[in-house]
Amino acid sequence: MKTTLTPIALITLAAAPALASPVGTMFADLAHCDPLAGPNVADELGLSPVFPTACTIDASSTLTNLSACPTDVPGIANVEVRITNLTGRTFTDLWYVGEQKTGFTNFDGTVNGFEAFRIDAIGVNRPLIFETTPNGLFEPGETWSFIIDDWTNSSGFLPEHFLSLGVPSGGAISSGSIVALAVPGPGAASLLAATGLLAMRRRR
Repeated sequence: MKTTLTPIALITLAAAPALASPVGTMFADLAHCDPLAGPNVADELGLSPVFPTACTIDASSTLTNLSACPTDVPGIANVEVRITNLTGRTFTDLWYVGEQKTGFTNFDGTVNGFEAFRIDAIGVNRPLIFETTPNGLFEPGETWSFIIDDWTNSSGFLPEHFLSLGVPSGGAISSGSIVALAVPGPGAASLLAATGLLAMRRRR
């Protein structure tokens, strides 16, 4: 089956640094906490040395009594995950995606068939509880903290085990994935114009 990328997908790929880790992402809304939508191509962020420099973060976690969504189940531990942007790039949107042996209750929908939520402080599901600079951008050197409600992993991996490429990765050494949409590079505007011009020529 032939796959055709949309103009936005082409721009995302072309604007990303050569060492980035683009992944195909299919978002589906489950009408659970908040609506879930996203691009069909994004970057996956994770730990060094598995992930390239342009997609590297630092991550840690701790237990918390805070919850992100009213679906939280009493008696099951919630976790706070802290991630720091080591990529040198700015991201406008981030999503958390669980692996096949990971469970949690504050999901909004699925990404590539696995439960996921947008990391933000908007709507009913508000996992984002801290930004170094509170502007909704995951900027270079910045730290975000977010909550995962009722988090479990039957393999014994920690919430910060972002150690496998792919969404999903198969769960070999990962408990989940961070998917992100980067701010387009300088060449994105010209590529968008060229893509639009090409589409107009085809219609004519």
